[in-house]
Amino acid sequence: MPGVMVQAALRRAISQVRYLRPVPPAGADPLTAAVYRQLESDFGMLAPPVALHAASPRLLAACWLMLRESLIADGGTSRATREAVAAAVSAGNACPYCVTVHGATGQALANRTRATAAPAAHTDIIDWVALAGVRDTAVRPPAEAVAAARLIGVLTTFHYLNRVVNVFLGRSPLPDALPTALASPASQLLGRFAAAAADRRQPAGTSLRLLPAAVARSRPAWAESDPILGEAFARAGAAVELAAAEVPISVRQLLTELLNRWDGRQPGLDPRWLDEPLAGLPAADRPAGRLALLTAFASYRVEERQVEDFRRTRPGDPALLGLVSWASLATALQIAGWIPVDTGGSAEHRGNA
Repeated sequence: MPGVMVQAALRRAISQVRYLRPVPPAGADPLTAAVYRQLESDFGMLAPPVALHAASPRLLAACWLMLRESLIADGGTSRATREAVAAAVSAGNACPYCVTVHGATGQALANRTRATAAPAAHTDIIDWVALAGVRDTAVRPPAEAVAAARLIGVLTTFHYLNRVVNVFLGRSPLPDALPTALASPASQLLGRFAAAAADRRQPAGTSLRLLPAAVARSRPAWAESDPILGEAFARAGAAVELAAAEVPISVRQLLTELLNRWDGRQPGLDPRWLDEPLAGLPAADRPAGRLALLTAFASYRVEERQVEDFRRTRPGDPALLGLVSWASLATALQIAGWIPVDTGGSAEHRGNA
Protein backbone atom coordinates (compact mmCIF):
# COMPACT_ATOMS: atom_id res chain seq x y z
CA MET A 1 0.00 0.00 0.00
CA PRO A 2 2.76 2.59 0.76
CA GLY A 3 4.16 2.05 -2.75
CA VAL A 4 0.78 2.71 -4.33
CA MET A 5 0.44 5.87 -2.26
CA VAL A 6 3.90 7.09 -3.25
CA GLN A 7 3.23 6.43 -6.93
CA ALA A 8 -0.09 8.30 -6.75
CA ALA A 9 1.58 11.23 -5.00
CA LEU A 10 4.32 11.36 -7.63
CA ARG A 11 1.74 11.40 -10.42
CA ARG A 12 0.27 14.50 -8.78
CA ALA A 13 3.76 15.96 -8.37
CA ILE A 14 3.93 17.00 -12.01
CA SER A 15 1.77 19.94 -10.90
CA GLN A 16 4.97 21.28 -9.27
CA VAL A 17 6.37 22.08 -12.73
CA ARG A 18 6.70 25.82 -13.28
CA TYR A 19 6.66 27.89 -16.48
CA LEU A 20 5.37 24.89 -18.49
CA ARG A 21 1.91 23.36 -18.70
CA PRO A 22 2.12 19.79 -17.32
CA VAL A 23 0.69 17.00 -19.45
CA PRO A 24 -1.23 14.47 -17.30
CA PRO A 25 -1.23 10.81 -18.38
CA ALA A 26 -4.94 10.95 -19.25
CA GLY A 27 -4.39 13.67 -21.86
CA ALA A 28 -1.11 12.45 -23.36
CA ASP A 29 -0.42 12.00 -27.07
CA PRO A 30 0.81 8.53 -28.19
CA LEU A 31 4.56 9.22 -27.84
CA THR A 32 4.15 10.91 -24.46
CA ALA A 33 1.94 8.06 -23.25
CA ALA A 34 4.55 5.50 -24.35
CA VAL A 35 7.31 7.33 -22.47
CA TYR A 36 5.11 7.67 -19.38
CA ARG A 37 4.43 3.92 -19.40
CA GLN A 38 8.12 3.06 -19.63
CA LEU A 39 9.01 5.67 -17.02
CA GLU A 40 6.57 4.29 -14.46
CA SER A 41 7.44 0.69 -15.27
CA ASP A 42 11.24 0.98 -15.31
CA PHE A 43 11.89 3.89 -12.92
CA GLY A 44 8.94 3.15 -10.65
CA MET A 45 7.39 6.60 -10.81
CA LEU A 46 6.23 9.39 -13.12
CA ALA A 47 9.29 11.43 -12.25
CA PRO A 48 8.64 15.19 -12.73
CA PRO A 49 12.19 15.91 -14.04
CA VAL A 50 11.39 13.71 -17.02
CA ALA A 51 7.64 14.37 -17.27
CA LEU A 52 8.13 18.15 -17.49
CA HIS A 53 9.53 17.60 -21.00
CA ALA A 54 6.07 16.59 -22.27
CA ALA A 55 5.59 20.07 -23.74
CA SER A 56 7.67 18.57 -26.57
CA PRO A 57 7.13 14.79 -26.91
CA ARG A 58 10.43 14.26 -28.75
CA LEU A 59 12.32 16.07 -25.98
CA LEU A 60 10.48 13.92 -23.45
CA ALA A 61 11.65 10.80 -25.28
CA ALA A 62 15.19 12.21 -25.58
CA CYS A 63 15.44 12.84 -21.84
CA TRP A 64 14.12 9.36 -21.09
CA LEU A 65 16.56 7.66 -23.49
CA MET A 66 19.51 9.31 -21.76
CA LEU A 67 18.27 8.59 -18.25
CA ARG A 68 17.15 5.03 -18.84
CA GLU A 69 20.12 3.76 -20.80
CA SER A 70 22.70 5.38 -18.50
CA LEU A 71 21.21 5.09 -14.99
CA ILE A 72 18.56 2.38 -15.12
CA ALA A 73 19.41 -0.28 -17.73
CA ASP A 74 21.28 -3.37 -16.57
CA GLY A 75 25.00 -3.74 -17.07
CA GLY A 76 28.35 -2.03 -16.83
CA THR A 77 28.33 -1.22 -13.13
CA SER A 78 25.98 -1.41 -10.17
CA ARG A 79 22.92 0.81 -9.80
CA ALA A 80 24.25 1.98 -6.43
CA THR A 81 27.43 3.25 -8.09
CA ARG A 82 25.45 5.04 -10.78
CA GLU A 83 23.22 6.64 -8.13
CA ALA A 84 26.38 7.88 -6.38
CA VAL A 85 27.41 9.62 -9.62
CA ALA A 86 23.94 11.14 -10.01
CA ALA A 87 23.92 12.51 -6.47
CA ALA A 88 27.49 13.85 -6.69
CA VAL A 89 26.89 15.65 -10.00
CA SER A 90 23.66 17.12 -8.62
CA ALA A 91 25.42 18.41 -5.51
CA GLY A 92 28.07 20.10 -7.65
CA ASN A 93 25.38 21.75 -9.78
CA ALA A 94 23.45 23.06 -6.75
CA CYS A 95 20.38 20.97 -7.65
CA PRO A 96 18.82 20.01 -4.28
CA TYR A 97 15.84 18.36 -5.97
CA CYS A 98 18.02 15.70 -7.65
CA VAL A 99 20.29 15.40 -4.61
CA THR A 100 17.24 14.48 -2.52
CA VAL A 101 15.95 11.85 -4.96
CA HIS A 102 19.22 10.18 -5.86
CA GLY A 103 20.84 10.61 -2.48
CA ALA A 104 17.85 8.85 -0.88
CA THR A 105 17.85 6.10 -3.52
CA GLY A 106 21.57 5.53 -3.10
CA GLN A 107 21.19 5.41 0.68
CA ALA A 108 18.37 2.88 0.42
CA LEU A 109 20.51 0.69 -1.85
CA ALA A 110 23.46 1.03 0.54
CA ASN A 111 21.31 0.06 3.52
CA ARG A 112 20.18 -3.03 1.66
CA THR A 113 23.78 -3.90 0.75
CA ARG A 114 24.91 -3.60 4.37
CA ALA A 115 22.29 -6.16 5.32
CA THR A 116 23.81 -8.77 2.99
CA ALA A 117 27.43 -7.83 2.30
CA ALA A 118 30.09 -5.20 2.80
CA PRO A 119 28.91 -1.85 1.34
CA ALA A 120 30.59 -0.52 -1.77
CA ALA A 121 32.87 2.48 -1.23
CA HIS A 122 32.02 5.40 -3.50
CA THR A 123 34.63 7.89 -2.36
CA ASP A 124 36.58 7.37 -5.58
CA ILE A 125 33.42 8.00 -7.61
CA ILE A 126 32.67 11.25 -5.79
CA ASP A 127 36.26 12.40 -6.24
CA TRP A 128 36.11 11.55 -9.95
CA VAL A 129 32.88 13.55 -10.44
CA ALA A 130 34.50 16.63 -8.89
CA LEU A 131 37.60 16.32 -11.10
CA ALA A 132 35.56 15.61 -14.24
CA GLY A 133 33.64 18.87 -13.90
CA VAL A 134 36.73 20.99 -14.54
CA ARG A 135 38.48 20.90 -17.90
CA ASP A 136 42.05 20.94 -16.56
CA THR A 137 41.50 18.19 -13.98
CA ALA A 138 39.19 15.81 -15.87
CA VAL A 139 40.38 12.21 -15.61
CA ARG A 140 39.12 8.81 -16.69
CA PRO A 141 36.49 7.14 -14.51
CA PRO A 142 37.81 4.54 -12.05
CA ALA A 143 36.38 1.64 -14.08
CA GLU A 144 36.94 -0.57 -17.12
CA ALA A 145 35.74 0.51 -20.57
CA VAL A 146 32.05 -0.48 -20.55
CA ALA A 147 31.56 0.55 -16.93
CA ALA A 148 33.39 3.81 -17.60
CA ALA A 149 31.00 4.58 -20.46
CA ARG A 150 28.05 4.05 -18.16
CA LEU A 151 29.52 6.36 -15.52
CA ILE A 152 30.19 9.08 -18.09
CA GLY A 153 26.67 8.57 -19.43
CA VAL A 154 25.18 9.13 -15.96
CA LEU A 155 27.41 12.17 -15.44
CA THR A 156 26.32 13.64 -18.78
CA THR A 157 22.64 12.92 -18.11
CA PHE A 158 22.70 14.68 -14.76
CA HIS A 159 24.65 17.68 -15.98
CA TYR A 160 21.72 17.94 -18.40
CA LEU A 161 18.92 17.14 -15.97
CA ASN A 162 20.19 19.34 -13.13
CA ARG A 163 20.04 22.40 -15.35
CA VAL A 164 16.54 21.62 -16.60
CA VAL A 165 15.31 20.85 -13.08
CA ASN A 166 16.79 24.04 -11.65
CA VAL A 167 14.81 26.03 -14.21
CA PHE A 168 11.48 24.19 -14.13
CA LEU A 169 11.16 22.64 -10.66
CA GLY A 170 11.55 23.76 -7.06
CA ARG A 171 14.11 22.73 -4.48
CA SER A 172 12.44 19.51 -3.33
CA PRO A 173 10.43 16.61 -4.77
CA LEU A 174 8.41 16.54 -1.55
CA PRO A 175 5.08 18.41 -1.30
CA ASP A 176 5.41 22.05 -0.24
CA ALA A 177 2.83 21.55 2.50
CA LEU A 178 4.72 18.67 4.11
CA PRO A 179 5.68 19.49 7.73
CA THR A 180 9.41 19.83 8.30
CA ALA A 181 9.37 16.99 10.81
CA LEU A 182 8.13 14.61 8.12
CA ALA A 183 10.66 15.61 5.45
CA SER A 184 13.32 13.07 6.44
CA PRO A 185 10.93 10.08 6.76
CA ALA A 186 9.30 11.05 3.46
CA SER A 187 12.69 11.21 1.71
CA GLN A 188 13.58 7.78 3.09
CA LEU A 189 10.27 6.37 1.84
CA LEU A 190 10.90 7.88 -1.59
CA GLY A 191 14.37 6.33 -1.64
CA ARG A 192 13.10 2.90 -0.67
CA PHE A 193 10.39 3.11 -3.31
CA ALA A 194 12.89 4.04 -6.04
CA ALA A 195 15.35 1.39 -4.83
CA ALA A 196 12.65 -1.29 -5.02
CA ALA A 197 12.20 -0.54 -8.72
CA ALA A 198 15.95 -1.07 -9.18
CA ASP A 199 15.51 -4.72 -8.22
CA ARG A 200 13.75 -5.52 -11.49
CA ARG A 201 15.74 -6.57 -14.54
CA GLN A 202 15.96 -3.74 -17.05
CA PRO A 203 17.32 -4.93 -20.42
CA ALA A 204 19.36 -2.34 -22.25
CA GLY A 205 17.97 -0.65 -25.34
CA THR A 206 14.20 -0.94 -24.88
CA SER A 207 13.81 2.84 -24.99
CA LEU A 208 15.52 3.23 -28.38
CA ARG A 209 12.35 2.52 -30.36
CA LEU A 210 10.85 5.75 -29.04
CA LEU A 211 13.05 7.86 -31.36
CA PRO A 212 14.28 7.28 -34.91
CA ALA A 213 17.87 6.27 -35.56
CA ALA A 214 20.22 9.22 -35.78
CA VAL A 215 21.61 9.68 -39.27
CA ALA A 216 23.62 12.87 -39.16
CA ARG A 217 24.88 12.66 -35.57
CA SER A 218 27.54 10.17 -34.50
CA ARG A 219 27.71 8.46 -31.15
CA PRO A 220 29.85 10.25 -28.55
CA ALA A 221 33.43 8.97 -28.39
CA TRP A 222 33.14 8.10 -24.69
CA ALA A 223 30.37 5.58 -25.53
CA GLU A 224 32.46 3.63 -28.04
CA SER A 225 32.56 0.58 -25.76
CA ASP A 226 28.78 0.64 -25.21
CA PRO A 227 26.95 0.90 -28.57
CA ILE A 228 23.45 0.90 -27.06
CA LEU A 229 24.30 3.81 -24.78
CA GLY A 230 25.97 5.62 -27.65
CA GLU A 231 22.92 5.17 -29.85
CA ALA A 232 20.65 6.47 -27.07
CA PHE A 233 22.68 9.67 -26.80
CA ALA A 234 22.90 10.05 -30.58
CA ARG A 235 19.12 9.78 -30.96
CA ALA A 236 18.50 12.08 -28.00
CA GLY A 237 20.98 14.64 -29.30
CA ALA A 238 19.34 14.68 -32.71
CA ALA A 239 15.93 15.26 -31.10
CA VAL A 240 17.26 18.15 -29.00
CA GLU A 241 18.89 19.75 -32.04
CA LEU A 242 15.63 19.49 -33.97
CA ALA A 243 13.57 20.95 -31.12
CA ALA A 244 16.02 23.82 -30.69
CA ALA A 245 15.87 24.90 -34.33
CA GLU A 246 14.12 28.11 -33.31
CA VAL A 247 16.91 29.19 -30.95
CA PRO A 248 18.45 32.27 -32.61
CA ILE A 249 21.59 31.50 -34.56
CA SER A 250 23.40 34.32 -32.78
CA VAL A 251 22.63 32.69 -29.41
CA ARG A 252 23.74 29.27 -30.58
CA GLN A 253 27.00 30.68 -31.86
CA LEU A 254 27.60 32.68 -28.66
CA LEU A 255 27.03 29.78 -26.29
CA THR A 256 29.13 27.46 -28.44
CA GLU A 257 32.03 29.93 -28.40
CA LEU A 258 31.78 30.43 -24.64
CA LEU A 259 31.60 26.69 -23.96
CA ASN A 260 34.70 26.12 -26.07
CA ARG A 261 36.59 28.60 -23.85
CA TRP A 262 34.99 27.51 -20.56
CA ASP A 263 37.03 25.73 -17.90
CA GLY A 264 34.06 24.30 -15.98
CA ARG A 265 34.09 26.75 -13.09
CA GLN A 266 30.94 28.64 -12.21
CA PRO A 267 30.78 32.43 -12.60
CA GLY A 268 31.09 34.64 -9.55
CA LEU A 269 28.19 36.27 -7.75
CA ASP A 270 28.49 39.53 -9.71
CA PRO A 271 25.65 39.40 -12.31
CA ARG A 272 27.61 41.66 -14.66
CA TRP A 273 29.46 38.63 -16.04
CA LEU A 274 26.62 38.42 -18.57
CA ASP A 275 26.86 41.99 -19.79
CA GLU A 276 29.84 41.69 -22.13
CA PRO A 277 28.80 38.55 -24.03
CA LEU A 278 25.19 39.70 -24.36
CA ALA A 279 26.22 43.12 -25.67
CA GLY A 280 27.27 41.56 -28.96
CA LEU A 281 23.83 40.06 -29.64
CA PRO A 282 21.04 41.79 -31.57
CA ALA A 283 18.67 43.39 -29.07
CA ALA A 284 15.84 41.04 -30.04
CA ASP A 285 18.00 37.99 -29.24
CA ARG A 286 19.24 39.10 -25.82
CA PRO A 287 16.42 37.57 -23.77
CA ALA A 288 17.14 34.20 -25.38
CA GLY A 289 20.85 34.72 -24.91
CA ARG A 290 20.50 35.61 -21.24
CA LEU A 291 18.36 32.56 -20.51
CA ALA A 292 20.67 30.23 -22.48
CA LEU A 293 23.82 31.47 -20.71
CA LEU A 294 22.25 31.32 -17.27
CA THR A 295 21.00 27.80 -17.97
CA ALA A 296 24.45 26.68 -19.09
CA PHE A 297 26.63 28.32 -16.45
CA ALA A 298 24.41 29.08 -13.44
CA SER A 299 21.02 27.39 -13.83
CA TYR A 300 20.18 27.82 -10.15
CA ARG A 301 20.05 31.59 -10.78
CA VAL A 302 17.30 31.48 -13.41
CA GLU A 303 14.33 33.51 -12.20
CA GLU A 304 10.83 34.20 -13.46
CA ARG A 305 11.81 37.55 -14.97
CA GLN A 306 14.29 35.96 -17.37
CA VAL A 307 11.69 33.39 -18.43
CA GLU A 308 9.06 36.08 -18.97
CA ASP A 309 11.49 38.24 -20.97
CA PHE A 310 12.14 35.26 -23.23
CA ARG A 311 8.42 34.50 -23.62
CA ARG A 312 7.74 38.02 -24.83
CA THR A 313 9.96 37.38 -27.83
CA ARG A 314 9.24 33.65 -28.30
CA PRO A 315 5.95 32.55 -26.74
CA GLY A 316 4.89 28.96 -26.24
CA ASP A 317 6.09 26.08 -24.10
CA PRO A 318 7.97 24.22 -26.88
CA ALA A 319 10.19 27.25 -27.58
CA LEU A 320 11.06 27.71 -23.91
CA LEU A 321 11.71 24.02 -23.31
CA GLY A 322 13.68 23.76 -26.54
CA LEU A 323 16.08 26.53 -25.58
CA VAL A 324 16.63 25.26 -22.03
CA SER A 325 17.10 21.66 -23.22
CA TRP A 326 19.54 22.66 -25.95
CA ALA A 327 21.65 24.86 -23.64
CA SER A 328 21.66 22.13 -20.97
CA LEU A 329 22.70 19.33 -23.31
CA ALA A 330 25.33 21.45 -25.06
CA THR A 331 26.90 22.12 -21.67
CA ALA A 332 26.64 18.51 -20.52
CA LEU A 333 28.27 17.21 -23.70
CA GLN A 334 31.04 19.80 -23.42
CA ILE A 335 31.87 18.56 -19.91
CA ALA A 336 31.76 14.91 -20.99
CA GLY A 337 34.09 15.74 -23.87
CA TRP A 338 36.84 16.78 -21.43
CA ILE A 339 37.09 13.28 -19.98
CA PRO A 340 39.88 11.18 -21.52
CA VAL A 341 38.64 7.75 -22.51
CA ASP A 342 40.04 4.63 -24.11
CA THR A 343 37.97 4.19 -27.28
CA GLY A 344 39.73 1.02 -28.31
CA GLY A 345 37.49 -2.01 -28.53
CA SER A 346 33.77 -2.23 -28.10
CA ALA A 347 31.32 -4.57 -26.48
CA GLU A 348 28.20 -5.80 -28.19
CA HIS A 349 26.65 -6.69 -24.87
CA ARG A 350 26.96 -5.11 -21.46
CA GLY A 351 28.36 -7.06 -18.59
CA ASN A 352 26.30 -7.91 -15.54
CA ALA A 353 25.77 -5.20 -12.98
